[in-house]
Order: sequence, then structure tokens, then C-alpha cells
Amino acid sequence: QMARSKPIDPLSRSQLDLREVVDAVVRRYRWPDDKARDAELWYRRFLKLSQQQSQKTGKVAALYGLAFDADELWHEHITQTIRYQDDCDRIFGGYLNHTPIKPTRAGGLLSAPNKLYQQAFGAIPPYSQPCCI
Repeated sequence: QMARSKPIDPLSRSQLDLREVVDAVVRRYRWPDDKARDAELWYRRFLKLSQQQSQKTGKVAALYGLAFDADELWHEHITQTIRYQDDCDRIFGGYLNHTPIKPTRAGGLLSAPNKLYQQAFGAIPPYSQPCCI
């Protein structure tokens, strides 16, 4: 399996189309438009920072720190297996694994990623329950 030479930008709606992913979650949970937009924004930001970290380390790995609603989008994205694999290949050059963690471990893990979110986007995710890496 060959990775693309130039990865796509997960922040770009034209390069990464998540409409079907978002629509599926909106239908399932009856989210209002603003909640769906916020969740998509934070999911895209998570993918972008995970991409940057993966490029630095040379290993495809998720950045710790994802708000619960954005994580719902990640779960849905994964269930669309062909799309998810293709999107991962185009973003990371490989598969981005999803690893649930116990909320009791969550607190101490947020410092470094929150700094990255703040530097890149001027805000940190609205954590209601940080849950996955």
C-alpha cells in the first residue's frame, strides 16, 4: 500500500469531505446544526494535530485529547470502513487507530495536547469527557 506523496489537509472541506459522517451522527442523535458544526470543527482539528504529530514522529498515532462530540464523529467515520481507510491513507499515509482510555487516566494526559490546540487554534476542545486517543 503506497502513501500519497503530499498528504491532504484535514481542515479543508474540499480535500476531506465529512458530510456523510456528520449527517449520520446528526440523524442518530438528532443534533442541532451548531452542535454538528462544532463537533466537525474539533474533529478536523484533532485530525490536523494528529497529522502534524505523526509527521514529526514518523509514526501514525492519534493526538490525545478529543471532546466527546468530536469522538462520536470519529466513531462514525471508522464504521464507514472503506472511506475511513482511504481518508487515513490520504491524511496520514497509514491507518489511524482508535484507543479508548479510562476517564480516570484522562486528566493528566491533557496538558501537552491542550498546549498544541491553543498554539494552533487559539482554543482548547470543549471537553465534556475526554475519552480516546
